[in-house]
Amino acid sequence: MKEESDLTDDKLDLRDRMRQMRLQREADCQEMARELGLEENAYLEMEEGKREIPLETILQAASFFQVTVDVLIYGRETASTESGEDKEILTLLESSAPEQRKMAFKLMQVYLEE
Repeated sequence: MKEESDLTDDKLDLRDRMRQMRLQREADCQEMARELGLEENAYLEMEEGKREIPLETILQAASFFQVTVDVLIYGRETASTESGEDKEILTLLESSAPEQRKMAFKLMQVYLEE
């Protein structure tokens, strides 16, 4: 099992970090799927890279692991997460209903594509 400090390895991606954090918690795939409101098969496909991980699932996983989304994705806090404005945005997303999160994510995708 990897130590927490190993999660900052740049070679790890989101799936690797989720797997390592799950193993650190000694949770199996079935428990993780249940915590994230997914079928076990869907969770396994995400962890194996056969299925995209939706924003909603990333937010739920970060909450479950009690880490920021940056830690889950990058293995560390990023400079942007440390700003008050970004923390406010993350707080709003985390406290939003699932449909509101999906809409916010779609808006961000459209904005970033321009």
